[in-house]
Amino acid sequence: MIRRLLQPGLLAITLLFINPSHQGRANEVVQADPILRTRRVTIIDRSCAVVWPYLSDFSGIGQWYKAFRSVRSYSGPRGQVGEVREIIRASNGQLVREKLIYLDSESMELAYTHVLNPPVRDNVALISLTPLQIGRAHV
Repeated sequence: MIRRLLQPGLLAITLLFINPSHQGRANEVVQADPILRTRRVTIIDRSCAVVWPYLSDFSGIGQWYKAFRSVRSYSGPRGQVGEVREIIRASNGQLVREKLIYLDSESMELAYTHVLNPPVRDNVALISLTPLQIGRAHV
């Protein structure tokens, strides 16, 4: 059921590459002016209420995204800001750690940053859901 609902590639992620000198709270970092912004939008024929529980389960991504060999909660409070997930990529076995820095269930947004993912650094990935019409979500 989960894999049928969210196939690999259905996540739309807005990546904000933040200036490393920016020091602030997570919501300030998410809203900061990026050096570079990459955006991808995907339409999912499901309501936000159906999709959000899957996206907001920070360490649960391995249940439906096949690009990872394994995913586990590495440290911090599970399902809360501060959680760090450890990912092993299926393609090359690379170890990646990502930290949840922003989570707002009301606006259906979350953001994370890479703690360990050479050569990626000083970036924030923002994921948000926006309802389009009854039964469809804009990710």
